[in-house]
Amino acid sequence: MVLYQSAMKINLPLHHIRIGYYSDAYFNRAKSILQKDRYHPLITHQIFQKKSQVTLCGVNEIKELLKHCTGYYSDQKKAQTLFHQYQKSLSQHQSTLNLDQKLNQLWINRYRHLKIRSLNDGDTVSANETVMHIQGDYSAFAHLENIFLGVLARRTQLATNTKNLVKAANHKPILCFANRSDYFLNQEGDGYAINIGGAQAVSTDAMGSLINQKGVGTIPHALIVSYQGDIKKTALKFSQYFPRLNTISLIDFNNNCVQGALESAQKLGSKLWGVRLDTASNMADVSTPKHKSVNPQLVKKVRQALDKHGYQHVKIIVSGGFNPDKIRQFENHKTPVDFYAVGSWILSHGKGEFDFTADAVQLNYQNLAKAGRKFSPNPRLQPW
Repeated sequence: MVLYQSAMKINLPLHHIRIGYYSDAYFNRAKSILQKDRYHPLITHQIFQKKSQVTLCGVNEIKELLKHCTGYYSDQKKAQTLFHQYQKSLSQHQSTLNLDQKLNQLWINRYRHLKIRSLNDGDTVSANETVMHIQGDYSAFAHLENIFLGVLARRTQLATNTKNLVKAANHKPILCFANRSDYFLNQEGDGYAINIGGAQAVSTDAMGSLINQKGVGTIPHALIVSYQGDIKKTALKFSQYFPRLNTISLIDFNNNCVQGALESAQKLGSKLWGVRLDTASNMADVSTPKHKSVNPQLVKKVRQALDKHGYQHVKIIVSGGFNPDKIRQFENHKTPVDFYAVGSWILSHGKGEFDFTADAVQLNYQNLAKAGRKFSPNPRLQPW
């Protein structure tokens, strides 16, 4: 698929969006009715959600979406024919350059005729607060409604969840490894949203692409297996082949984190930047037989052992099932954690609870909405 890279570096499948490929059928049909009727109603669309203390995200992405996909084709039937050919060429891995140009020539962009006011990415939003008004020819943007609502819902969920993790951690750095819990093509926008929420780092270059970051990470257990279960040797190999990166040894492999930390520190000395504890939820480290998973007592024992042997410079990263409640538990116990690595919770928590709604609330700037809805101005909204 030939993707358009916007000023925000978001990859947009322009022709698929413009033709309505990702749009709910009834939005496409509404757009078609208005075009066939040569009717261009001036509608005010009002967008809100129902939760309090939400960190808004997705606005900048919607700016690019509306900028390049508001409008219609001068010949819809011809555009449909060309799009089917375009799809076929993509499936056969053939060049689409000629079809791409022809589709662009048929597109009539109407973005400059819209008037839009909104809050900004990172703003804290109250329940039912208006976050955006889109005013303009409804026939030019009807096909985009479910797309921009989906962008807001997903990005806001991730930004809000990350913000809650950062608060629980008393602003200690949060490292995000959530990508492995979802479809890989979601990574770019998700990384941006997680950054808006306050995460310090992400694990893939794709997740960091919109925030000028590279993916960070430690050592996978499989690499330790490759080196016969030797934790210190694996860490040494990492330092050898990636000398400019921080070497972080994964020390839970043999279920003895204290020993793994000390062996790694003794082997690498000042080259060891940190250690990561990732004890499974059904395991109890030999140092804390009464406590499963990564726990405050285990982290304290690792810290004490490192400090006792002169390795105060080595930082401690913890991972494995962390969420705000677990992080607060660690912080309440004054656990000497330097970084929290969090994965699936960011994506799974509150899914479906951050949905946004768009209502048509004005026609030609005169209030008109379905029962139970009304035009709700918000002095915080800023013009684009």
